[in-house]
Amino acid sequence: MPSKKDIKKTHLCAHCQRTFNDRSNLKRHLAIHNSQKPFSCTVCCKSFTQRSNTLMHIKNKHCIINPKDYLQRRIHLFSKQCHKCNGHFLLKNKEDKTKFCDTCFEQALEDFEQALEDFYLERLLDFFELGEIS
Repeated sequence: MPSKKDIKKTHLCAHCQRTFNDRSNLKRHLAIHNSQKPFSCTVCCKSFTQRSNTLMHIKNKHCIINPKDYLQRRIHLFSKQCHKCNGHFLLKNKEDKTKFCDTCFEQALEDFEQALEDFYLERLLDFFELGEIS
């Protein structure tokens, strides 16, 4: 059985001339040159070239051992109940103070715009009736 030193590295990086035993290792390495960082931290959004580096970052920087537990905790923390329909929705971030789901918010906005329009229309009619506007 040949040793690791005897195995010929046949996959060459065109950017830095580094060689690899496997095509998959070369593909992973090429992400460094292409500035591709497809994996990102779910806590701080920092990007990484490899999933393993992302998981290590989450564990070391954010003290989260199991990312699935973190996601469940995040959903629990960011899940709120709509004050109008009692449905559940997720907040966009920690600073989000939304009290309504998107559907109820849109309806409340339409209701507000209609009330504002009615108010100004009433005021305008009052002016005409009082003769303040000729």
